[in-house]
Amino acid sequence: MGYYSRFLDFVERIQRMLTIAFFLATLLAVGFQVFNRLVLQLPILWTTDVSVFCFIWLALLSASTAVRTGAHFRVTAILETARMAGRPRFVLELMAWLAVIALSLVLLVLGANFALSGFQEQSPGLVLPMFWTYVAVPLCSATACLFAVEQMWRLLRNGRLADTQGGQ
Repeated sequence: MGYYSRFLDFVERIQRMLTIAFFLATLLAVGFQVFNRLVLQLPILWTTDVSVFCFIWLALLSASTAVRTGAHFRVTAILETARMAGRPRFVLELMAWLAVIALSLVLLVLGANFALSGFQEQSPGLVLPMFWTYVAVPLCSATACLFAVEQMWRLLRNGRLADTQGGQ
């Protein structure tokens, strides 16, 4: 698992850098859009496309990275209210990771078809194929799946999740 974890460390670093870049691009596009509308009274269509596209990438990259750090949405009500421990908790945690992997694989397949359909449509402001926005779904689903496999492997190997979960 050493090479796999190091590879995922690299993927996570790239995703974090892209998240920052898309966040800054969103801020700049929205700021430029507001300035043009309010000060210059000149709405510019392409800034809307840039801000929406960057926000979509930002959200999906963040969701994928959250799977690795354990910050993704999880329903822990059953575990916490029943104060489950030991084998029952392990089984439920394992089922949860299998569900994340299954959902990621479904989104990967459906997202790939969706992304390919994006070649048939163009954004109104940038006049670019929507593929470049839609491809975020399968790419981020693939990395979320890889991160979930790593977490499930840790659970199976250690009998519990890593201590670094959820706090990063």
